[in-house]
Amino acid sequence: MRKSAILAGLIALTVCGILGFFAARQFLDIPPKPTQGSITPVSQLQQNILVIWVDNMDNEKPALQTTWLLMLYKGNPASINFQLIHPSTGLPDIVIKSLFSLDQNGIPSSEFISKVQDEFKIPIHNYVLVDVPAVNKIAAWLNISSLHFDPADTDTIIAEQTRILQAGCSFISSPNVISTPAFDWVALVPDHMRTDLTFDQAISTWKQLVDHYDTLSCEIFQSR
Repeated sequence: MRKSAILAGLIALTVCGILGFFAARQFLDIPPKPTQGSITPVSQLQQNILVIWVDNMDNEKPALQTTWLLMLYKGNPASINFQLIHPSTGLPDIVIKSLFSLDQNGIPSSEFISKVQDEFKIPIHNYVLVDVPAVNKIAAWLNISSLHFDPADTDTIIAEQTRILQAGCSFISSPNVISTPAFDWVALVPDHMRTDLTFDQAISTWKQLVDHYDTLSCEIFQSR
């Protein structure tokens, strides 16, 4: 259960911009900063995670809402950047939606991820799948009210998602992080949140970000 709680918090970080900070501070001993020595190649410091937002995973065929690219740079200074890639002026909306599907295990199809990767010419290392019920629970924890996800209004959906991500970024610098009430991340996984990140990968990524927490930045880009 302890490992599941940490992992769920770390998965949430990828969706809401380091929201797992509180969970990590609860359960992890923050590691000392690494001593100077060997230099890690840039390719190993960059991690790209495809964040796939759908309406509801309880539906027989969850409908794709938006797709964001989460770019984690684990060097010094460290950064967390969210870039909206769908809808966009690049890959036509009808194309990406037609490719999106979940297999019998509820996993995004490899064809969908490969198409996104090829279109934007950027490697995708992992994915996180999240739906509206999960986002609503996280938003309530962050004291964000009046969320409105109208499936017929893409602009409103993007605006609301951006508001949540901005709250996640603000959470990083909040002086009240440690006193924030604990959230039951485990209740979201796997019914409303799924990822191919392993526990060890999540822990490694988190520790690398924490090593440079003093310089960590978080930004959201949504140009279409």
